[in-house]
Amino acid sequence: AKDGSIYFTDPCFGLKGGVNSPLREMDYQGVFRIAPDNTVTLVDGDLSPNGIGLSPDGRTLYLTDKYDRDDKGRWFAMTLDRKGAITDKREFIGMQHGPGDGDGLRVDRRGYIWATSGDGVSIYSPQGKPIGIVRADEVERNCEIGADGYLYIAARHDLLRVKVKAKKLL
Repeated sequence: AKDGSIYFTDPCFGLKGGVNSPLREMDYQGVFRIAPDNTVTLVDGDLSPNGIGLSPDGRTLYLTDKYDRDDKGRWFAMTLDRKGAITDKREFIGMQHGPGDGDGLRVDRRGYIWATSGDGVSIYSPQGKPIGIVRADEVERNCEIGADGYLYIAARHDLLRVKVKAKKLL
């Protein structure tokens, strides 16, 4: 964030047994904030978060919720106050309007959200309107918008590169 805060997710993916792993140290999967004074706070503990991104103005935190009650996944938008606390949490894109489960995501300089899923990298306006999709032959897991004008996609077996007009959010 502009104030130096760092937002991150702590999902249980990768642990043998997942949510049932005896290695888990918390009984929830959280969204956290490290403030400039190094204090760590739990922003949200009710989701199964993974991908995370912040709007250019720093007021909206976007994240994927890997699994909801129907095991479909959703993307959320959270309005933040000046101290980084949530003032509003809403479903941004439900899977009935978007592809597959959400994974990694990035926000570009214009505030467009580039989110990976089983169908590709979906691009949405800041209002949640679908703009387009970059498809590949593999399942995409993460993406990054490079300063060189390319979208880099980490797929299951490959690293893909696609020329785009988007600019990286610095």
